[in-house]
Amino acid sequence: MVVVPTWIIAALITLVASIAGRLSPALGVRVLPGLGVISAAGILYGLHMSLHPFASAPIWPTVVGGIVFFYVWWLAAILFDLSFIWQWFVRHSALRAHLADRCVNEQEPNDSTGKGAGDLVAQQHA
Repeated sequence: MVVVPTWIIAALITLVASIAGRLSPALGVRVLPGLGVISAAGILYGLHMSLHPFASAPIWPTVVGGIVFFYVWWLAAILFDLSFIWQWFVRHSALRAHLADRCVNEQEPNDSTGKGAGDLVAQQHA
């Protein structure tokens, strides 16, 4: 049986998840927990087999513990997003500034020239 050090597994998971996150952010969110579950199952299986190679020890407590761990991990990520990121947007008015930068009404005429924002941009680049 080939034993791979845990740090190599962690480095490979990090590399694959970062590449997947750069290629597709929606895919990256699913790759990291998926690879984490697969690698944790492999590590736990290896530990179980090294401690009880021929015994039929129950493995269901380990499976339940793993499911609870990954559920709490997911819950912590959601709570972090809701508490830290949301508070940053609300408290520092970053949401209003972000929306003000993104929302430009091209139909509304400018006060000084009577032209819309789209006309002014086209005029500047001409």
